[in-house]
Amino acid sequence: MKRLAVGLAVLLAAGGGRLGAQVPGEQAGQGSGQGQTAVSRPAQGAVAGQVQAVAGRQWTLEECIRYAVENNLTIRQGKLEVDRGQVGLDMARAARHPSLGANLDGSTYFGRGPTRDGTYSDDTRVSTSGSVSSSMPLFEAGRIRHTVAASKLDLEAALLQVDALAEDLSLNVATLYLDALFARELVGVAQEQTLRSEELLGRNEQLFKAGKAAQSVVSESKASVAADVYTLTQNRGNLSLALLKLAFALNLETGEGFDIASPAVSEPGSPVIGDAGDIYLQSVGTRSEILAAGKRLESLDRQYLAAKAERYPRLSLGAGYSNSYYYSFKDGAANQNFSWQVKNNGNFNVGMTLSIPIYSRGTIKGKISNASIAADAQQLRIEEAERNLRQQVEQACVAANTAYQKYLAAQASAENYRIVLENETKKAELGVSTLFDYNNAKTRYFASQSEMLQAKYDYIFRLKVVDYYLGRPITL
Repeated sequence: MKRLAVGLAVLLAAGGGRLGAQVPGEQAGQGSGQGQTAVSRPAQGAVAGQVQAVAGRQWTLEECIRYAVENNLTIRQGKLEVDRGQVGLDMARAARHPSLGANLDGSTYFGRGPTRDGTYSDDTRVSTSGSVSSSMPLFEAGRIRHTVAASKLDLEAALLQVDALAEDLSLNVATLYLDALFARELVGVAQEQTLRSEELLGRNEQLFKAGKAAQSVVSESKASVAADVYTLTQNRGNLSLALLKLAFALNLETGEGFDIASPAVSEPGSPVIGDAGDIYLQSVGTRSEILAAGKRLESLDRQYLAAKAERYPRLSLGAGYSNSYYYSFKDGAANQNFSWQVKNNGNFNVGMTLSIPIYSRGTIKGKISNASIAADAQQLRIEEAERNLRQQVEQACVAANTAYQKYLAAQASAENYRIVLENETKKAELGVSTLFDYNNAKTRYFASQSEMLQAKYDYIFRLKVVDYYLGRPITL
């Protein structure tokens, strides 16, 4: 039987067929590929503690999503990008503030060199000087203002990107959760099928002892029970695997003892989806990845303006203080002492600097061109993302309606096969039905039950995909 879980990226491809779900651990930044944050492996005691915390409880869908979002490595890396964006914004804002620096210099001259009064003499001298200076931009033609605005927009884009990662992860976890619920219901179907076969085997053994049935009938009943037990074992294995994949999607260290709650999933009704165009308009205004792309475009526009501002002159205000000490070994005791020189050699300065770009060898022009090209490229990426979103929304709506029709057909088929099985059961109890006809009816009935469950959970998932595009929280 095909897998229920479907990955979002492949789900939205044309055809709407049943496809495999992508586990977050297989996404970029969580595998062994590039961009992975190195994380030390917990000690055995920590693993044992987590096993104890996981075992003995049943996780709801909301708990799974919350835990996955808090512990997903890709989202944690996205939060580091947010921190980096905040640092960039702080640095851009600090460019408005005055700078302050100090300098200390000491030199020893041997032989002929400059003296204190500017003449030259043959002597050994020691000269020490120190200074403190500060400068502050007065006019930058808007460069700092645009840089601050661009950094702020980059920070907002990083925050929205984290939200987008959380939204995608929520849908992925919901997919795996539904897959586990579906596997659990298949186990229930297989248990019922095995129970019916064992009851039939018991009746046939009694008939054989009474001389009313042949040994071959008992053998066929035993073979039927064995086949049903095999199916039950296989379905239990599929359930364990589904739970394990969900546990790893939550970034648990181990899936041992992990289990989920079985909410009362009501029979889904007819879809009230609405027009795909209306859903797209609502989605394009709320989808975090689209909003993040828009923020990046605004940031690039600001970077373009900042690059253009480099064409204009810059004006800055500067101030400083300096002092020096001079000692000549030739003069000896005639040198002024240190305190006198520090008191009389100090000087203050205040000035303004005007920097006028005249010829930059094409550097400024190149920065402006690159900024313009980057903004145009981002605009094309937004248009492509919006077009893909519209296609995905329309395909999701069609897939939901189609899944509902498949679910109705599967319900009708299961009901018809139920009636057939009931009739064959009554005939078998009266001894007027062959074992082949009964087993055939039973097999078709339980196959229709499995198909109905598959159609049911597929339909529920398609509705959750529509909710995903509408920005609704994913719940059961």
